[in-house]
Amino acid sequence: MFDYQRLNYVANTEQELSSIFTQIFKLSKETYQNLSRFSVTLVDDDQLANFFVLDSLEGSSTNDLYKKVLSLRSSLTCVVTEQNVRVVSDLKRLNQNDRTVKLLQIGHRSSYTSPLIYDGKTIGVLFINADTESYFDCQKLQRDCAFISQIVNGLILKHCERQHHLRSALAIALNIGHARDPETKEHLIRMGKYSELLARLLADTHPIDNRFIHLIAHYAPFHDIGKYKIPDNVLFSDKRFSPDDRKIMSKHTIYGVEIIDEVLCYIDKDWVTGSDMGLLKNIIRHHHERYDGSGSPDNLSGTNIPLESRIVTLADVFDALLSKRAYKEAWSMEGVIAYIKENSGLLFDPECVDLLLDNLDQFVAIRDKNRDAIGG
Repeated sequence: MFDYQRLNYVANTEQELSSIFTQIFKLSKETYQNLSRFSVTLVDDDQLANFFVLDSLEGSSTNDLYKKVLSLRSSLTCVVTEQNVRVVSDLKRLNQNDRTVKLLQIGHRSSYTSPLIYDGKTIGVLFINADTESYFDCQKLQRDCAFISQIVNGLILKHCERQHHLRSALAIALNIGHARDPETKEHLIRMGKYSELLARLLADTHPIDNRFIHLIAHYAPFHDIGKYKIPDNVLFSDKRFSPDDRKIMSKHTIYGVEIIDEVLCYIDKDWVTGSDMGLLKNIIRHHHERYDGSGSPDNLSGTNIPLESRIVTLADVFDALLSKRAYKEAWSMEGVIAYIKENSGLLFDPECVDLLLDNLDQFVAIRDKNRDAIGG
């Protein structure tokens, strides 16, 4: 018998969201043993990106970093736009795109899909799969899936509200800092998108999950927040830095972490997790470390530099060199590529360099779509 009481109890515990979702799936399988997959995606503009995935046919969990642009005529788009539940009795009858083919190859045969809604807007989608055809034709199971969907909707809503409050508080600090930063707002946008793309490309060889993807996309733009505390004569200099100027400027990584700590003193501790803030602080503090160990502030080297920091370092330099600023002209793409190659293993993680160069067209597409308003 479906245990509504235990499900409600689990949903109301103060645990990591991934742990709660895992328990919900396992409790559901105690009644419906053929359930095979439980995944939650979040909607961002016209795209769906996996937030959590648990697939019993691929092991206890999977880091499926699926991201999909919604096509106009798909049944999934109807779930998002019309907010209807979709029941598919036989996945073989769906349009056989890469996603459907992969699910069938794994062993999934049917599905239940429900929109996750906040204030009348679809903010995500819940997918539940089974390894048996027509499994969700059962009306009782559909009712129980609707109950699961309601629980998940509440959890995602709570998560999004907490993230909204946290990011609003951080955004105030970022906007204050950016008001004195000579970089453009488009630079910040590109930083998030470059970093997300690099993280996705690295996922084949690193234990990168959906949480890491979401966090680095949101937090990469904060890398230079500490520039707020740099004196004007250094921050706005149009000349090559003297050794003293360089020493002053290098302190922005330390100042940035101090600013984040100051913000965290004034917000509800339930909004944040230590691991999330650890990733943010790593980006801020260590994005000027060098792979050879000669960077700052801690002279970290190689893989001792946090992966998120190595990603942001390359994304930042790639974008900065291509951009026109008061102190320099924009470099040519050929010049930027040559510089990055020359500094692979010195300034940059060689693996990150190889992936950027092998997928350069994707990075250029991000830049073309988010060009500086001033023409940089």
